Amino acid sequence: MGFERYVDYAIDVPLYFVKRGETYHDVAGASFRDLLDGKLAKFSGERAILSDWANHLSTIFPEVRLKRYLEMRGADAGPLPLLTALPALFAGLFYEPSSLDAAWDLVKPWSAEAREKLRADVPCLGLEAIVSGRRLREIAGEVLNIARAGLASATGATPRAAMKPIFWIPSIGSSLDGQKRNASSKTIKPYGAEASNQLSKNAFTEVFVGAAEGATK
Repeated sequence: MGFERYVDYAIDVPLYFVKRGETYHDVAGASFRDLLDGKLAKFSGERAILSDWANHLSTIFPEVRLKRYLEMRGADAGPLPLLTALPALFAGLFYEPSSLDAAWDLVKPWSAEAREKLRADVPCLGLEAIVSGRRLREIAGEVLNIARAGLASATGATPRAAMKPIFWIPSIGSSLDGQKRNASSKTIKPYGAEASNQLSKNAFTEVFVGAAEGATK
C-alpha cells in the first residue's frame, strides 16, 4: 500500500468527531468526504481543515498507523523488558535494506485471508498459530534472526542487551521458565481449554482492566 492508497482508505473510514476549539462534536458514522466537500450535515458549508485530517487519522486503528513515522500498534502492551526490546527488533528489520527485503520475502506469499486469520488466531494461540502451513514460532525465530543481522550490519555491533528479552522465545534455543512458553501462552494458561478457542470476558477483564487499574494506583 502506497501513500495514495492509504489516504483513500483513511478518507473512507467513518468519522468519530469534529473538533472546533476545545469542543468535540459527535459525528459518529459521518463521511470525511462530506466534510471535505462542505456537505457534512452538522457543519453545512464548512470544509475540512488540516487539523480535522490529523484528528481523523488518530482514530484509525490498523496494525501499522502512518504518521510522520510508522506507529507499530500490534505490540502496544506487555512486560517492560519486552517493550524495550521492540525498538531494537524494528530497527533491525527496517533500517537495514537487506533485512527489510528478507523480512518481506518471508511474508509476501501470504494472502490477505491468511493474514487476517493469523491476526485472529494469535490472541488465542500465540506462537502456536499456523499461517500458510507454518507454525508462527518457527517464523518468529527467523524474524528475530533477520533483525539481529540487521542490527549488526547497521550498527557495526550486535546490541545484545536490547535484543536479549525477545530472544527468550524458545524457537531460537532458549525458553521461558524452562518450557516452551512465551508471554501469550502464560496469559492464556490460567483459563484452561476455553482459552484455546476464545479468550473469555473474564480473562480480558482480569488481564487488561486489572493491569490498567494497577497502573493507576
